[in-house]
Amino acid sequence: MDIFSRLSDLLKSNLNDLIDRAEDPEKMVRQIIADMQSELNKAVQNYGKIKSERTINEKKYRDSLKLSQQWEEKAKNALVHGDKLLAEQAVMKKVQSDEEAITYKEFINSLKIHEETIQTQIETLRLKIDEAKSRQEILIVRKKMADTQKRLSEISGNLDSVQENNNSDTEAENVLKKELSSKVSSELARLMSEMNINKSVEE
Repeated sequence: MDIFSRLSDLLKSNLNDLIDRAEDPEKMVRQIIADMQSELNKAVQNYGKIKSERTINEKKYRDSLKLSQQWEEKAKNALVHGDKLLAEQAVMKKVQSDEEAITYKEFINSLKIHEETIQTQIETLRLKIDEAKSRQEILIVRKKMADTQKRLSEISGNLDSVQENNNSDTEAENVLKKELSSKVSSELARLMSEMNINKSVEE
């Protein structure tokens, strides 16, 4: 009984390679985890059912063995008392119980095989889920690093823009200072010239 036929290829594959080749790795890993978790739940349920059925049939097997022994004792007692007919009937019942015990034993062995198979598949699924979750954590960290790098680049770009603006402002201030200095010099020259003219008149 293979309850994992839908995911058989996935369980045999290398999850990291499968995720890396996906167009959207984060979406892929989420889907893989969801699918495998769903199959794991089914596997655990089936495992519980088979184990319960095995327990029931083991009890029936023990009851058949016990009943066979009881019929054997009755056959012996019948022979001791010379009741051959009763002894034959008891032996027939014993044989019937033995056959039932054999049938139960074979069924129990079959259930054990299925139980072991499902248990192995459960362990494989759990390992694969852990592997996928680890990969998911790596993808999350990578995304956070990429987002952080993007924000740092944006901040760096804004700083460069501010610096360029500051540089532009500095150049404008220098031009303004030169213009103001020139005007001051001109005004001083004018005033000095007027003062010289006035002095000459007074003399």
